[in-house]
Amino acid sequence: MKLLFDEHNHPVDSKKVDLADKRYQWRRCYKVVSLIHVNRSLDLFLTVAARVVPGNRHECPILYELVDGFVKAVDRGWMKILMVDRGLIDGANIGRLKRDHQVDTVVPLKKNMDAYQDMLGLTRLKDFAWEPYQPPYATRRDQTDRPKHPTLVKRELKRQQTLAKKKGLPPPQPLPQPQTLLGIARG
Repeated sequence: MKLLFDEHNHPVDSKKVDLADKRYQWRRCYKVVSLIHVNRSLDLFLTVAARVVPGNRHECPILYELVDGFVKAVDRGWMKILMVDRGLIDGANIGRLKRDHQVDTVVPLKKNMDAYQDMLGLTRLKDFAWEPYQPPYATRRDQTDRPKHPTLVKRELKRQQTLAKKKGLPPPQPLPQPQTLLGIARG
């Protein structure tokens, strides 16, 4: 597939420009739409589906086809969260994924987006409250990406203080625990 590009490498419509102008050049252009699995500790990236398409096709319908194909191949329940870029917002498909496949979709918002303004409006509801989120605690030694239970953290700090006291060192300070707040609108 060839598209017409300007001197700044931006695609332009060939019907709206003078083709004799040397600033515009025809170039091959393709896009890769991929579905990538990422684990919680972010040390594994696995491409589970990909499609190479002409550069003038929009990624949105292709991505949702890949998601449908993935769910069909491995069954519901394996994909729990789909994180997409702002250019892939499609309310109908996001709703369909939630309804048919139980897949939650996460979209980062910009302050100038309508969805961001809607979110700010929800925080003004009378039944809205910020509540601390506590991820599930680590139950095995190999679950290093999950927080330890507060009792274990307190016990380890006390042990480190006792060791420091025996060695004549200043006692270690407790590490601040990361905190995530969830906005909950009741009703």
